[in-house]
Amino acid sequence: MGTFIYHGIPSIIGALFCIIFLAICIPKYKNKDFSQKRKPLIFLYILLIVMEFLKIFANIAYTKSYTPSRYPIIFCSFVMFSYPIICHVKKDTMAWRIATALSIIPCVVIGGLYLFIFPYHSMDISPFYYVMNIHSRFYHFCMLAGALYMIFTKFYDFRFKDSFAVGLTAGAYFIFCIILSLFIGGDLSYFGPNSEPMSLIYDTFGYAVGNVLLVILCMALSYSVYGIIYVINKKIKKRKQKLKNI
Repeated sequence: MGTFIYHGIPSIIGALFCIIFLAICIPKYKNKDFSQKRKPLIFLYILLIVMEFLKIFANIAYTKSYTPSRYPIIFCSFVMFSYPIICHVKKDTMAWRIATALSIIPCVVIGGLYLFIFPYHSMDISPFYYVMNIHSRFYHFCMLAGALYMIFTKFYDFRFKDSFAVGLTAGAYFIFCIILSLFIGGDLSYFGPNSEPMSLIYDTFGYAVGNVLLVILCMALSYSVYGIIYVINKKIKKRKQKLKNI
């Protein structure tokens, strides 16, 4: 199977959805009140849940089993747990602010980079795994669409003091996944000692030290991305204020 068919077409499908979603929802909801701005996120939340269930049932039907590595408890699954808080919890509570920030930070990083992340599968694969690749790419572009929507509609205002709680929560979620992986035999995707591509880190530094490094990296990345977006937003606000004063 050619590289473009395997990687390019799934990415194009996901990117087109992301572009269409943003082109429709940002102009329509940017100046609406908070309850109205939530509606596109509720749509994405339902879509992600449906996609996850379809993936679970498809894997069970195809492989006649469901291995722990397929459990939806990895970093990319975090949005499925944070979106219910975003969509139903009162605005500006600490739980809402952390959940919203953590639905933006990793989604911008992971969704944005997913164009360049090639799955660890041979090009010579069955139609089933090709469909799963399309599913995976579409899922990650949905994550990116939600994150960009929240940024450009100012659904969430970045505050520097929130960055500490966001980084600690991201680290705590990583630790939770690592511990859970050990309870289910170390096979939880991306957190098990034999998981690609993390096995390279584990083989180099050892499983314990490797996990410590991953938690530190996760927290550092969360702080860094949050800080970058915060600084950009602050500069944009200052520029707008200067233009108003002219």
